[in-house]
Amino acid sequence: MRTSDVLRELRGSTWYGEALKSQDFRGVYPHSRKSIFDTTIKFARKDLILKRQLFPIGGECQQGWWKLAPLGRDRAIRDGQSWTPKFTTRAALIEIAEAEVVEERVQ
Repeated sequence: MRTSDVLRELRGSTWYGEALKSQDFRGVYPHSRKSIFDTTIKFARKDLILKRQLFPIGGECQQGWWKLAPLGRDRAIRDGQSWTPKFTTRAALIEIAEAEVVEERVQ
């Protein structure tokens, strides 16, 4: 599965129920303006690679793709229906419009 498809699926799905609002998807880091949501998903991918549940980029998987490794496939079969998302609260969440106002004040 392509990374862009993973991000689109997570943004448009009911995986997170009412826990994530549209403002959660618009949050950006103040200095880089990179999406907090996208960055969190990319780190989740890295964590799954370290747990050997996804293949790293290389012979089995090309860049931009998510490919389940045997351990990941086993986990998906075992935990697929019972999986629930886990969240942390980030006080540094800044919406794009707010980040622009903050930047103007600093200058």
